[in-house]
Amino acid sequence: MPAEPDPLDAPSRIRSLIGISAVPASGFPLEGETWELFAGAAKSPANRRAILDNTSGGLHDDAWLDGMVGRSVGGSSATAFRTYLDSWARVDFHERVKGNPVPVLLLAGANDPALGPEAMRATWMQWYPNAQLEVLPDTGHYPPEESPEAVAEAVERYLGR
Repeated sequence: MPAEPDPLDAPSRIRSLIGISAVPASGFPLEGETWELFAGAAKSPANRRAILDNTSGGLHDDAWLDGMVGRSVGGSSATAFRTYLDSWARVDFHERVKGNPVPVLLLAGANDPALGPEAMRATWMQWYPNAQLEVLPDTGHYPPEESPEAVAEAVERYLGR
């Protein structure tokens, strides 16, 4: 069976993008203790909880964090988790997307210390001239879980254009 074409090789096939707390094409490099925390999260629910608490801006209670950890552990294998980490932390293809005219909606949580508004402005907004950023207040790195109504409204507005 032939391999699927790379969308970057066929830009006419992409009409628009929506990125929610989106890792930029440059990746999100992690070093030292932070790398160890994330890499260890593949097998450690405690690491996942620490990451969730930090990247959601410390805004949520134990019940929310425990629920998120439970869904994360129950919905992914350690192998898949670790492979996904490598793909977004260690791959950089931003030179291939610079100047891409596709319309992009970026949703970023105001309290996301990693991929919040500043990160979107420094990366996505620099590479996609038709990108727009919508900042979700009282939200960290997990907008669909933290602010589902705001996400749905933003996506509906964008698609309605």
